[in-house]
Amino acid sequence: MEDGPWPPIVWFIMKISAIFYHRQIVGQRRCMSCEKEFYKNTRRVRDTARTVSDGYRRSRKHEDFDLTSCYETVYDDSSITREGSSSECLACESLWWDRYGHVMKYTEESIGLKYWNHPGSWFVSILILTIIIILVIYEAVVLERNYFAKHDRIVNLLSYIAFYSPLVVFPCMTVYSKVARAFSWRGRGIWATTLNARFIVQRLQFLDLAVKGVPAKHFLVLCLIWPVFAATYRTYIKLGVKGQTGLPDKISCLTVAIAELIWGCFMFQLFLIRISFQNHFQLLLKFLQKFEGETELCQQVIRRVLVDFKCYQKVRSCIYVCHDTACILGAATSISWFYMVNDMVNDGSKDHEWFVMEKNVNFMIWSDVAMFFSLGPLAIGGFNANYIWENFQISVIFMKRDEERKFWNDIIRFLKQVQDDVPLISLTTVLAMVGLYVTVEFGKQVVDF
Repeated sequence: MEDGPWPPIVWFIMKISAIFYHRQIVGQRRCMSCEKEFYKNTRRVRDTARTVSDGYRRSRKHEDFDLTSCYETVYDDSSITREGSSSECLACESLWWDRYGHVMKYTEESIGLKYWNHPGSWFVSILILTIIIILVIYEAVVLERNYFAKHDRIVNLLSYIAFYSPLVVFPCMTVYSKVARAFSWRGRGIWATTLNARFIVQRLQFLDLAVKGVPAKHFLVLCLIWPVFAATYRTYIKLGVKGQTGLPDKISCLTVAIAELIWGCFMFQLFLIRISFQNHFQLLLKFLQKFEGETELCQQVIRRVLVDFKCYQKVRSCIYVCHDTACILGAATSISWFYMVNDMVNDGSKDHEWFVMEKNVNFMIWSDVAMFFSLGPLAIGGFNANYIWENFQISVIFMKRDEERKFWNDIIRFLKQVQDDVPLISLTTVLAMVGLYVTVEFGKQVVDF
């Protein structure tokens, strides 16, 4: 990775997604062993300094004691060492790997991040999230008044739930991530770490952005253009074709426009994270081959990657369940609804002009369903997104040699401790339940959207 600025579009996407905050993003990195040793020394030095400070306050005879010297060892990164110096720790150096496995340390200024992550970033992020959550709550109140507890509006309600569910997931997850960080819930194993700016920047270093730019530019265009087109077309249908020009309708269009753009940016970030893990696991295979026999070192390097990958797995599983269930629900309601519209036109209860308008509405709905059903799986790697982890395990097994049988057995046993996340909901069950319910109940529904 060349030490140069990364494409501004990456920072723009993170800014739109409200990822940034006011603190430093690129800083000191340590492997888990060095980090544990660092905090152990930190507590010991602070306890010593506190004891001396108490004695100093009780007596002023210790004029030759420099209290600040104790705290310098706490904050000076070079003072905490393992086998000589932290800079010589290969596990720590692995945290700065680039796309090709070279140790390439960078700063926020060198990669162009400094100008995007400023003291006001936290306020901008909170403002964006607050606006979108307020708009979604307002939209939910309107839907509750119009459709909730009305027997002939159940399908309409299900259709709106299927549409808004994917859009509201990311803002809620981001808010939780920021709250967790504000209250120091900093366990690296929680899924909220995936939405942390430091986590994302560290993932991006495996993509060689400075030289090759953003990967899969066609997918980037889809993630930005398709949501904008869908929101624009929805605005045209509601305000233009159907003439719904009231304040709630305008707020609804604004809510969808903001939420869909943020959703598209979120999908592309998930895509970049997935590609980075693919590249990272390839580097791990080379590292295992190069340092074959050094079990402790290899496990230290793998352990940090697996912790991050588990966080990504948890987010991916949540997105998988939410998006696919919403798509199945939306498709089931839309298909049944369109059949009913055709029946009403054929029996003469509705005219052709009304049919054309409802057909445009149906196209709008199917455009949203197709967007969720295509961009979501593409971002997370398809319906079997565990292929990254499975391929890595298979590659490790094939690399096993009889000369270092104990080493490879230890590594394989270590990898088996990581269990794949399984979706909490069976999509087949959801499809069967929704399909059956819509089929039974649709004859009693009002078909106007």
